[in-house]
Amino acid sequence: MTSTNFTGQGTSNMEVPEPRIPGILMSSPTTTIRPTVPAKAIDSLAQPAVAATPTPRALPDTLRFPQKVSEPRTSQVQTAEIGSNQTCVLPKGLTFTGEAHYPCDVRIDGVVDGKITAEPDRTITVESDGKFKGSIKATNVRIEGSADGDITATGGLASFGSKSVCKGHITYGRLKIAEGADVEASMKKLAA
Repeated sequence: MTSTNFTGQGTSNMEVPEPRIPGILMSSPTTTIRPTVPAKAIDSLAQPAVAATPTPRALPDTLRFPQKVSEPRTSQVQTAEIGSNQTCVLPKGLTFTGEAHYPCDVRIDGVVDGKITAEPDRTITVESDGKFKGSIKATNVRIEGSADGDITATGGLASFGSKSVCKGHITYGRLKIAEGADVEASMKKLAA
């Protein structure tokens, strides 16, 4: 019999027979079978393992979005004085959905789905790359691209270029349709 020292909960010296199976101590009728485990392993089993988790950082106030997703989001735009020869451009690559009122001429090169209006004596133009669906209202409306919906030229000219495609309803004071234009719409002339 040899004396074996177990470390962990405490230290005890007890007499046990020589092991017959490597790694396991055999017991006598008064002792139990225990695997031989190094002292460091017993200490690590007694303490729960803590995973290294990164500490969450607080976001700066400018990145927080306290508004609920279900609430409509609106933006406030500062009004600027626009000269008589200024044009507001919705560029190619832009997709706009909603309603907008412009104090200037408007040129649509992107994709618009909604309602666009302009101040009196202004022109809204849908360029050859532009696509519009919804409602347009201005003194003059010029379509060179694609338009689907209500087009209203309030007392001015509604014109359609040779590569334009238009469906919907057109209200006009004067009308100009170029050869090659694909216009399939109901039309109503405004009273003079």
